[in-house]
Amino acid sequence: MKNRMTTRRGMPWADTEITELLAQISENKTIDEIAVLHERTPGSIRFKLLSMACEQHLKNGRTLEEVQAMTKLTAAEINVAILKRTAPPLAVTGNTLELKPKIPIVVKKRVDNSSELNEILIDFNRLQGRLARYVNKL
Repeated sequence: MKNRMTTRRGMPWADTEITELLAQISENKTIDEIAVLHERTPGSIRFKLLSMACEQHLKNGRTLEEVQAMTKLTAAEINVAILKRTAPPLAVTGNTLELKPKIPIVVKKRVDNSSELNEILIDFNRLQGRLARYVNKL
């Protein structure tokens, strides 16, 4: 038997449900309260808000302040979500490491052994972590 609270788990969000979500956020309902009303998990409510924040800022050109007012998320939460969406992908093909930033620059480095590749990946992950912590401080 499914938990009543999550019967809509994994289902797409209808436009009316998104409108209701934003109305409930503006009424200062908690994530847990909204999750029960939408029959979804609190994590899915939070994920939807973060996705909407990124879309509103990156695609629709809304300011960070406008997005914060709409979603009630903090600037740090929104910035981290944006960072995760815009961080350059890292591709490994054979012994070639390729970093593809969103700007039109491609960086390639020939890697001679797997331990060097592992070190590069660790450094890259550390750099992403530092950047996320820096954004959280903004």
